[in-house]
Amino acid sequence: MPLGKLFFLIALVMGSTLAFNSRINPKFVQQSKVESSEISRFIEEGLKVWEDFKVKYNKNYASEEEEKLRLLTFLSNLEMVRSTTRGFSGERNPIRWL
Repeated sequence: MPLGKLFFLIALVMGSTLAFNSRINPKFVQQSKVESSEISRFIEEGLKVWEDFKVKYNKNYASEEEEKLRLLTFLSNLEMVRSTTRGFSGERNPIRWL
């Protein structure tokens, strides 16, 4: 995942608002629509894996803020592992998912 998408996801999770320039390039808008569907899939999948992880390892956090920070770390690490292993295939890939 490109770094820009990850920052966008972080802003969404943290509840930040993003300010955009009023002069937006139409090509950017079209690209953003495609990327937003990718981001939506990434968020849905990431949250599902996150919830499974919390259940499997009995994770509970003291506050919502701490859970958000842990979620961001988890998603960042998940994407790093996935991007690293994309080049591997089949039996040569030593990493197995949760």
